[in-house]
Amino acid sequence: MKAASLIRICQGCCLTKLYLNPANTRKDYGQVTFDNVKKLARARGKSFVWLEVLEQNERACNFYRKQGMTLIKSDYFRTASQQSIIRIVRITV
Repeated sequence: MKAASLIRICQGCCLTKLYLNPANTRKDYGQVTFDNVKKLARARGKSFVWLEVLEQNERACNFYRKQGMTLIKSDYFRTASQQSIIRIVRITV
């Protein structure tokens, strides 16, 4: 990884997991949590929040799009049992 890319990543905050039990979706828990992640990142001097989301996870992709997150890059991901496209998205905080 190039030094400039590493510096840009360090300026941001990576959200690694945000899962809700399906019985608890559409109750604003995701919105409240995401708003607090952005607020915390800003308070800690980060300039953006970024994350990876599987392209086939349409609900998550739509949620992040509605938050104003923009696509940085799509990448192909493959394991012995899975093939997916990962979207890397970010939002300025």
